[in-house]
Amino acid sequence: MPYYHQFKLGCDTNLKLEIRETEIAADILPDSYSRMVDAPVILGHNDQIGDCVIVGILNYIRETYYRAGRKDSITDDLGPQLYSAITGYVPGNPLTDNGTNPEDALAYWKQNPIAGAELIDFARIDHTNPEAIKNSIVKTGGVLLICELSVEQQRQKEWVPEGHPGTWGGHCVCVVQYTGADYTAITWGMLMQVLNLYMSSDFVVGAYELAITLGN
Repeated sequence: MPYYHQFKLGCDTNLKLEIRETEIAADILPDSYSRMVDAPVILGHNDQIGDCVIVGILNYIRETYYRAGRKDSITDDLGPQLYSAITGYVPGNPLTDNGTNPEDALAYWKQNPIAGAELIDFARIDHTNPEAIKNSIVKTGGVLLICELSVEQQRQKEWVPEGHPGTWGGHCVCVVQYTGADYTAITWGMLMQVLNLYMSSDFVVGAYELAITLGN
């Protein structure tokens, strides 16, 4: 049985942005959307520190590069480097390992390109609307999903709603594909299946659509 307690979380789920209404062509959304690339997933030291928001962003950037037929310059060490720049985290000092608010991280990215990728815009979308999530995945290749994990998730090989949201803590993942039954998220250097029932539960508290461009 899998046991993920050794991995870290680190997402501040105090979200401030208002949800932006997005135009959704629900009638033409495919029933499933497959991840178009086999990009190596990034752990970013999220097994040691709570930089999951940063790692979610880095995996989103990598997916975008690979869909464009290009390689990126991202290494695992970029995770803690950005974590320090955004939050003041000091490597080796656990008192400074307090996680990241996703909106702070996205605001930083908008002012500071990461690995040659510029964030043009970002919006908090309605995480309770499956069509909004699917629309963003199809349109941009992924979404950043904000969750409140329970301790029961430490033993789940796929996420289902069990226990109480937040008893383990807040977590950020990059969701890159969906089927009729589930979604696929990148987290902790692996692909995690997230069942539809989980996506529509109180365990999911936010989602962000990103518009980015890649440098030359």
